[in-house]
Amino acid sequence: VCGAREASASECRLGTTGEDWAPCESPVVYANLTDGNYVLEVRATDSVGNRGDPRQHEFTVDTTPPSVTVDYQEATREPSMTVTFVAEDGNGSGAASVTCRLAPVKLVGQQTVTESSSYDPQPCTSPWTFQLEEGEWEISIVATDNAGISSTGRAMSIWMDTVPPIPMITS
Repeated sequence: VCGAREASASECRLGTTGEDWAPCESPVVYANLTDGNYVLEVRATDSVGNRGDPRQHEFTVDTTPPSVTVDYQEATREPSMTVTFVAEDGNGSGAASVTCRLAPVKLVGQQTVTESSSYDPQPCTSPWTFQLEEGEWEISIVATDNAGISSTGRAMSIWMDTVPPIPMITS
C-alpha cells in the first residue's frame, strides 16, 4: 500500500523555549497572546506509534501601533525645509510604510483652519525635504506597520517667515 497513513493523534506547542507538547486538534486557537514573535509546532503520531517530524509556523502578534520620532525646526526663513524622522515598531511586525502631509494653515475669521482638501498624505522617506511659502504650515507623519496599524499623526506647526519685524516708537 502506497501513501501516507493518517495521524491518530496530534500534539502542539507554542514558543521556542521547549514548552511541553500538548494534545491538539485543528483548528488550534491560542487566546490572550502578548505582542511578540511566536513559533507554532505541530507533530502527529499514527495509529501504530510512528511519530512524524514537527512542522513549524512562525508568526507575529502585533497590537501596538508604530511610533514616529520627528526632528524639525519650528520656523525658518528659507523656502526649503528638511525634516528627519524615525519610524519604529518595537516588538511589532515592523514598519511597512510612512506617509507625510504638508498643508498650509489659513486664518478664517478668528480661527486657523488647515487646508486639507487638496493636500493628501504622500509616501515619504527620511529625510523629507519640501518647499514652503510665506506663512504657517502643518506637517504630519504617520507610520503604518505590517499588521496595518497606524501611528497617530500628530500635527506639527512650521512657520516660514521672510518679513522682518517693524519696530514701533510710541513717544
